[in-house]
Amino acid sequence: MILRLLLVTFMAAAGFVGAEAEDTAPLSVDISGHPGAVQKSLQRAIAECNNEGGEGVTFAPNTVRVLNLAKGRAGYIVNFNEIKCEGRGGVYCGTGGCDLDILVELGGGRIRTVFSDRVRDYEILPGRGAPIIRFALHGAYCGGHGVPSCFKSHVITERPFKFNMPR
Repeated sequence: MILRLLLVTFMAAAGFVGAEAEDTAPLSVDISGHPGAVQKSLQRAIAECNNEGGEGVTFAPNTVRVLNLAKGRAGYIVNFNEIKCEGRGGVYCGTGGCDLDILVELGGGRIRTVFSDRVRDYEILPGRGAPIIRFALHGAYCGGHGVPSCFKSHVITERPFKFNMPR
């Protein structure tokens, strides 16, 4: 009994007790502050959740990441990895990863989606000029199986791109 009490006290001090309640707390971000095309991507998440019988969507604060592109233009990465569809897990993610949209300003108020697919993870590589993003994809993109992941890099410009699986 004393050992159990000590363990609970230690876990509470370390922040382990109550973590479950923190994880289920609603996450939110104001989507109205983003350009229309980015809002459309986020609205797609809401529609997918509704179509799957979900009870509502919450967005994590890091759902939208803004990039600085060439010529003072912005790029936007909409990462569905931490978007929650209440009552329906797995709407945005699977063995191939989670949905990820990349949108790029074209000028004159226009924005284009240049990438929309599932990725396991991504990182923006350091360097000058247009950002280079390294993607972790399902292993089949490199002719393998699901594990290990396949890694591919791409320079983000205003041109749409996608990754194809080998035949």
